[in-house]
Amino acid sequence: MTQVTIDTNVLLDYPDVIDKFDVVCLPTAVLEEIDNLKKNKEIGHKARAAARKIAEAKNIDYIVEDNFDMPEGWDKDKLDNKIIMCAVKCKTILVSNDLSVRAKARSLNITVQGYEEELYTGVKVLEGDHETILKFFEEGKDKELLENQYLIVRETDTGEETEMVFRNGTLHELRLPPSHVIKGLNAHQRCALDLLMNKDIPIKILAGEAGSGKTKLSVEVGYYSVVEKNEYEKMVLVRNPIGSGEEIGFLPGSFDEKVKKFYAPLIENLGDEGDVLAEEIISRNQLKKEIPFNMKGITLNNSFIIVDEAEDLDLKTLKLIGTRVGKNSVIVFSGDYDQAEGKFVHNNGLIKLIESTKGNKLVGIVVLQEDVRSSASKIFAMLK
Repeated sequence: MTQVTIDTNVLLDYPDVIDKFDVVCLPTAVLEEIDNLKKNKEIGHKARAAARKIAEAKNIDYIVEDNFDMPEGWDKDKLDNKIIMCAVKCKTILVSNDLSVRAKARSLNITVQGYEEELYTGVKVLEGDHETILKFFEEGKDKELLENQYLIVRETDTGEETEMVFRNGTLHELRLPPSHVIKGLNAHQRCALDLLMNKDIPIKILAGEAGSGKTKLSVEVGYYSVVEKNEYEKMVLVRNPIGSGEEIGFLPGSFDEKVKKFYAPLIENLGDEGDVLAEEIISRNQLKKEIPFNMKGITLNNSFIIVDEAEDLDLKTLKLIGTRVGKNSVIVFSGDYDQAEGKFVHNNGLIKLIESTKGNKLVGIVVLQEDVRSSASKIFAMLK
């Protein structure tokens, strides 16, 4: 039986961590801190989620820390010290992502560990010989997949690779666009194309490293769906040109002149004459450019919406964009959370969206794994 004491920082970032252990010993001071953080503008939502999880949990032993005997020189009122001493008293492992707390705990010979959950990718890869794959299905592990999760099966005996998607309790073959429109260069891209083509899934998230094809796949399928299939009236391109919904008034020229350079990466995916083609479909009202700052109060009906560079959106701005989605519309969030800028590194709306919506029947997620832009690009994509 695993018994732990969990630091506040871990509870705020990963409230479901409570379910990972048999018994959680928790100082009551942690509850007070979480309660005090509920109205914090930056992390109030985290505190409220943690409080809900704690209230629902059945495996927590609450420890009143008034009688803790601390080492000489330690501040008895400091929460970090109370958490450490709770682990001492209860003889538990201490789970904390605070390096200072872990160092102090080790000085008392407490077993410590950090905690980080692996981000959901929307794709499970099953690789092995025929017997391994057969056992996976015989044990019903395919039924453990989440709604709209993709399964890539690679059979080492034959070298065959098959992609499927789990929907409504069973696996289905992928439905891909015609090869003259676009072809997936690898299994993950084919999964992404199936997601982009599915009108029954209005919220689509394509994440992954630079050069993996997120923007290209989205724009190509968007153009095909709007211009060739007439499934939607227009394609709407959304980018945050400066920051979290900030104005662009200091840039010279009209709105289109101000934002033109920010949309170049999307427009170039329309082909060699992307600019000309873009102007043509703009003149037919089939292409529209938006920035988050201007989107409050509007409704986007009959639209294929692409939100590019979505890693540079906080949750507030992401919600602003997402709540604009109207009837017969789909929205694609495309981004690489490893390339988030400045303030979005620790307040990343794209990561929160993935973790909050995985398994929802209206949401599909594919995290692309491979840089297909060029061999040179791949070198830089792998830099950490």
